[in-house]
Amino acid sequence: MPGRTPREGVRYVSKDPGAKERILTAAEKLFAECGFDATPTSRIAELANVPKGLVHYYFRRKSDLLTALVQRLPDEHVETEKVVVGAARGVGDRAVRPAAVRR
Repeated sequence: MPGRTPREGVRYVSKDPGAKERILTAAEKLFAECGFDATPTSRIAELANVPKGLVHYYFRRKSDLLTALVQRLPDEHVETEKVVVGAARGVGDRAVRPAAVRR
């Protein structure tokens, strides 16, 4: 019917096939610049020019987004269960280090 609004709980998926790739690219850039812990998904969505809900549609948790980035690393096989994400104490109140990989 004309004039009806979408029902609550109904999911609408982006018809933009590049949205997932833009989310991954934005996350990679922001994780590198700010660190994993210091990067909110809202900022990833903003940089990717997508709604925040779309980030969570493709990647249920922020850690799933990091896993997807690690899995697409080209040369070296990295075991995702060995990826460590954390904060290091240092300059200022809290300095976030990039993800490290346990060998």
